[in-house]
Amino acid sequence: MPYAVDDKRRFFKALLNKPQGPCFVFDFDGTLSPIVDEPSMATVSPALFEPLSALADLATIKVISGRPVNFLREKLKVVFESAKWPVEIFGKYGIERGTLDGGVTSTYRLNPSALEQLKSLELSMALLMPEGCFIEEKGTSTGYHFRSNPSQMEVIRDRIVENLEELGLDMLELHGGKMVFEVMIVGVPTKGTTIASFAGAFEAIFFAGDDLGDVEAFQVVADLEEPKGFTVLVRGSSVTEDLVGGVVDLIVEDQVQLATVISDFLE
Repeated sequence: MPYAVDDKRRFFKALLNKPQGPCFVFDFDGTLSPIVDEPSMATVSPALFEPLSALADLATIKVISGRPVNFLREKLKVVFESAKWPVEIFGKYGIERGTLDGGVTSTYRLNPSALEQLKSLELSMALLMPEGCFIEEKGTSTGYHFRSNPSQMEVIRDRIVENLEELGLDMLELHGGKMVFEVMIVGVPTKGTTIASFAGAFEAIFFAGDDLGDVEAFQVVADLEEPKGFTVLVRGSSVTEDLVGGVVDLIVEDQVQLATVISDFLE
């Protein structure tokens, strides 16, 4: 029997400040940070500083993103510098793992041939990107952004698909995102598999995300025994909302409303 949101909130609040109680998991871009034209300039929304900092005194927090751990660490330190509970960072969807204090552990051994294929696609697509669109190299995946020229979405998708087929890049797969197409290596960790790897260590899991790369993660948390999963979608992609709208517990407009959701757990 599904639990009402208020019942789930009370369940999570009762577990705060307990070892292995609730774990709060967040995506970064579009969830903790508003989407910006230049990805390197993304930062945690100021609206979230106070509630996230307060939450880190009561529960474990994890951030999972396609970004590298070192990038995320620099963006998160200012928010969690005095956190009393663990803050763990999963970069590149879980290929990398680290903490605020430093160090990066690799959790997945990449096939060198797959990395070569990723680079081959980048080199080919660099000659084909429409004006205002750009490529973001992430080491183990590549983002093909059209946020500054949304009309070119289908053009970029078609060119990626054509290159994957014509170059025989069978170790790569195409994923959608918020104003970006993400090309990833087949079989690497995803946000969903990463959450599943640690979910059993906690009595409850909260997850907030925003785009297509989070769909699997939403489902993993939604599939937990009631009322142990709590999911929040930060609105942005209509496609994502169509896919998970019936699964998530709450849909919010932006980081300000997400801050209110977090604050509700602290009252």
